[in-house]
Amino acid sequence: MTLLRSPILAVLIAVGIWWLLRRTKLSQVTKLLIAGFGGVVGAGLLYYGLLILSIYAFQWNDPITW
Repeated sequence: MTLLRSPILAVLIAVGIWWLLRRTKLSQVTKLLIAGFGGVVGAGLLYYGLLILSIYAFQWNDPITW
């Protein structure tokens, strides 16, 4: 389910970065590259964090006993 939300998160993060870069003197291509890379990295980190959090939550409810 969270895999389906990753592209949406990437777009929202990229739009946020684009909005923050609007007053800089960078070219449009440079802003696009920075925003795109930031969106992908941000969404990847959020996805990784949600994955780790879900593993911890699962183990909290049902701990592994050997």
